[in-house]
Amino acid sequence: MSRLTAAISYTGGKDCTLALHRVREQGIAVKVLVTFSPPLTDPKSFKAHALNIIEKQAESLGISHTVCIIDGPNYLASYQREITHLRQTYGIELLVTGDILPVCSNFMERAVTGTGVELMRPLWQQPQQGLLEDMWKRGFEILVTCVNLEKIPEEVLDKVKKDFGVGQSLSQEGLNAVSKEKSDISPTGEFGELHTMVLDCPLYKSKIVVTSEIKQEDIFRFLSIESVQLINKD
Repeated sequence: MSRLTAAISYTGGKDCTLALHRVREQGIAVKVLVTFSPPLTDPKSFKAHALNIIEKQAESLGISHTVCIIDGPNYLASYQREITHLRQTYGIELLVTGDILPVCSNFMERAVTGTGVELMRPLWQQPQQGLLEDMWKRGFEILVTCVNLEKIPEEVLDKVKKDFGVGQSLSQEGLNAVSKEKSDISPTGEFGELHTMVLDCPLYKSKIVVTSEIKQEDIFRFLSIESVQLINKD
């Protein structure tokens, strides 16, 4: 019996990385990591999920990576064209996402319509705390790369700076400190409160090390990535 084949919708963050681990454990063959992106001007303009980190993540995983450009005004049709192209190029049957909640009105369900590709969401509507515990159990090393200051205000960040902040490792202690000050945040940042990149996980052949500086523009505090390297695991 042949294995199912998939593309992973991949930003390099914690949720899509957990989804990747789970589908691999189900015996699904992951053919490609795909980053859906607006038309590229400057790759360094990505505040939350830097492309130069994603490229090193793909290298460490040993999986091909591609960028699919999504352009308007008909974004749905653009997604459908790109997903169809992924099927034709890589022979995929599934598009796997790390979606947990229907924060985008189930857009991806509509995006796969008519493409010949089925949507798979291994984390869908599962308890967020349980998903975090799975990440901790697997030994994910997760970097906080961006915070929305409208959702986690500066005064909250000042109070919890010992345990949580841009440029720090995401931890349960840090999330607990934030939720103590602001109880309405999503534990996994599903409403854009925070964004992450995974620096190490079981599927990586090498760890990722970054040099960066913290910047702030409008409502976002984020890491500006200066360099990315792969290093051997101890």
